[in-house]
Formats: sequence, C-alpha cells, structure tokens
Amino acid sequence: MRIQLSISRLSIIMLMLSALIACSETATNGVDDLSQGLDPGSGTEQGSGSNQGGSSEEGTSSTNEGEGSSGQPLGEDEFGVVQHFPANSAVNIALVSKVSITFNADVLANSFNDNLIRVTNSGSPVAGRLVRVNDRLFEFHADALLEPSTEFTVSISDEVMSADGVSNEAYQWQFTTAADVYDTAQDVIDLCMNERDIAMLDSVNATRIVARTCGDDFQEAVGKLRWHCDLRTSSIAHSEDMRDNNFFDHGGSDGSRPSNRVERAGYSWRSVGENIAAGYFSVESVMQDWIDSPGHCRNLMSPLFEEFGFGYVEGNANSAYPNYWTQNFASPRNF
Repeated sequence: MRIQLSISRLSIIMLMLSALIACSETATNGVDDLSQGLDPGSGTEQGSGSNQGGSSEEGTSSTNEGEGSSGQPLGEDEFGVVQHFPANSAVNIALVSKVSITFNADVLANSFNDNLIRVTNSGSPVAGRLVRVNDRLFEFHADALLEPSTEFTVSISDEVMSADGVSNEAYQWQFTTAADVYDTAQDVIDLCMNERDIAMLDSVNATRIVARTCGDDFQEAVGKLRWHCDLRTSSIAHSEDMRDNNFFDHGGSDGSRPSNRVERAGYSWRSVGENIAAGYFSVESVMQDWIDSPGHCRNLMSPLFEEFGFGYVEGNANSAYPNYWTQNFASPRNF
C-alpha cells in the first residue's frame, strides 16, 4: 500500500484488497499487483510551522564505518601514518568526505607535495587538493562529491620524510563510498542510516534527476535530497503506528498529520510531504509503484523538498500487512 499528501488536491483512496471497488481503483491508478496494498494519493503540506502549514491530501503530499583507523605498525624510531580516515576497507563512506592522514612526527616541509598523497579510483586520480592542517595532519579535499558505490585507494609515497630526516614506508588502503546519499554527512550516515535507508535514498535521488511524467503532469528533473535523522524518526513512528493500530492512512491513530509527526521528531519545516506503502518486499518494487502513481510521483519529483527520511517496519500477528513503509520529504524552515 502507498499514500501521498498534496496541499492542492484532496483525495484519499484506500485500497481494500477484498473489495471489488479496490480492484478498479487499483487499476485506475496504475497499480496492478493486488497482493500489495497501495494508496494512490499523496500528501504534501507547506508552511512555516504547524499553525501555518495547510493540510490537504491527494492521498496525503549501517554500519558504523565513519571512524578513522590506526595506520602503519611502527617501531619506536620509525616514521609513518598513525591514523587515517576513512578506515581501511571502510564502506558506506559519505560522498562529501575528506581523506585525513596523521603522521607520528612533523613532516619535513620541502619533502612534501600534492603527488605524495594520492586518491585514485580504478587507477585514475581524483581531482582535488591537499591541505596541510598542521605539521602532522593532512587532508585531501576532492573538487566534487566522490562517486557513489565506488572503491577508492589512498596511496602515500615513501618520499614523505619527517622533519628529522626519517623516510616514510610506502602505504596504501582502500575505502568504498555509500550509494547516492548526495551530501549527507558521515555522522548522519553512522547515526541513523542502515542499508535499506541508503538504498531508498539512492533510489529517490536516481528518480529525481530524470525528468518524467507524473500522470498528466510533466516534471522537470530536480535536485537530489540529503538524509535527515528527524525525518527518519517521524517516518518510523508512523509506520509503527499503522502496524500497531492496524490501519493504513496518512492520519495517525491520534489524529496527527505528517507535519505534526515531523515536528514531534524535532524538525522545523517549511514544506512536508509523505508517501506510504504496505506489503512490499524490496525498495525497487515499492519505488516503481510510487513512480507509476501520479500523486506519489509528484512528491518524489517535487522541487519543494531538500531533505528526506524513511521508515520501514515489519508487521506483526495483528497487522493486515507484513510490512509498512513511510517516506517523509521536507524542507527546513528558514529562521
């Protein structure tokens, strides 16, 4: 099942799989898998807070890899890397990440240049610059976001020398970036994203960068979204509410709207949207049906949104569906 919110349209269509009318409504809305529940509407709210946000409905509109690791095993009189970020073999590294390298002694200034620390992708150098933070700490700043889902190699030449003339032993390690989480920070990935979350944001961003038609409306390609932990919190809360109270709707069991739930999670919003679904077993399948449904598609393609969160929960013995999915889209209020 899925649902969306829209400020300008009023329509909630609930698909009851045992009802004949649901079948016709399902087909009308381009959803032909009757083993799954879908809400073809969508929910979007705009405003600057709960008192000014209009509510209308068109339905209704990890792994912790971010820490650095110790470097080379060094003897008492040896010179080399003692810590670096990302860690060796780290995965799900943010695309905005800087590579940092800390040596165990001051680096001789005239022994050092940009070619002595290199970041490469399949042997090709990554465009960027080396920044000397202090005499022991150096950072590589890429000129653009790192490529998603890509293994990078960091190589340090044996020509790097300490201030007292001791040479470094050549050293390298690899790390792998996350899928397309746009400019989501590493601490956010580590704090509140799991593999399904990363896959969902990757799919949403892949959808947004391609112009498409949502129903009769042509939608231009729009910018990617970053993850926000508060929007994940509000999404999980609504998925749990639908499961625990055995309903499927944008309205919460306590009468809350998406904007209310986003605020409860601590997010101050300018615009809010929500898609919901139930009974799907992969990110790919639920996303395809959301894309095929005009109202949900409009939420996915809306230029009003900058940030995103998602909440998936398994069903229980008393729930109508085996799982529940909620997407929250939002832009923060500008104070």
